[in-house]
Amino acid sequence: PNHNELFEVVKEASTKIRRYYRNNYKYGPGAKTIYLAPGGSDDWAYNLGIKYSFTFELQDRGRYGFLLPPSFIPQACNEALLATKVTALHVI
Repeated sequence: PNHNELFEVVKEASTKIRRYYRNNYKYGPGAKTIYLAPGGSDDWAYNLGIKYSFTFELQDRGRYGFLLPPSFIPQACNEALLATKVTALHVI
């Protein structure tokens, strides 16, 4: 029921990541942007009433998968932190 609100939050987060880190993140429903994975922790949290429930994927473009080289990890953390800050400021 709050799809539009969640969409606006992740759109803003993606825009800020692109602005500060020059990295493009796709955003939207997980089944449309990454892959179908029903029953994940985001679904579980949302069903418990946690309104702001998201799935973050690593910045890999198909080369490393879920095992990023150590040199990629600081930027991935900074990008995730920025997205979390955008979400927290929206909630506040």
